[in-house]
Amino acid sequence: MEPFPVFTWIHLLRLYHLVLRCVQKELAGKGLTLSQFDLIAKLGSLPECASQEVLCEKLLLTKGNISGLIDRMVQEGWVLRWPDPKNRRCNRIQLAPQGKRIYQGVIPVYQDCLKKLFSPLPQRQLVRLNSLLHQLLTGIVGRTLCRKVKINSRGRTLKNGARRLKPAHSGIGGL
Repeated sequence: MEPFPVFTWIHLLRLYHLVLRCVQKELAGKGLTLSQFDLIAKLGSLPECASQEVLCEKLLLTKGNISGLIDRMVQEGWVLRWPDPKNRRCNRIQLAPQGKRIYQGVIPVYQDCLKKLFSPLPQRQLVRLNSLLHQLLTGIVGRTLCRKVKINSRGRTLKNGARRLKPAHSGIGGL
């Protein structure tokens, strides 16, 4: 393998971990974990409530993980949960008033954090970088080799029979 793709991969990994640590630190200052933020951000970006199953898929969490997360956030008063009237085996989830206040307060913090982290690049270079990363992502997802491995557009390996996800153009929490 040529060294250049390896170096590019290493830079991507380092950037990912650096950005993740900085975002986690900012969120911790607001009393949130990354998982809590992801759920609040996803629910806050939706026009109405969501099923627990949809949230599981969107946030790439297992049913057990999302159940525990929602249990804790219901206890905090951040989200509301009720049985789906059309399917009693499913739950509907929505931000509670306190969760909406958290959403409105933390999204600007999150956006400012990312803006500062990406500030070394002028806007036109950020647009170009986003375009290149999207091109790489769609190229990898579309390759025959990866179809055999069955990965989704977010780079997650799928189990046999799982469906592929549509390409995502968002960041943490689907923003």
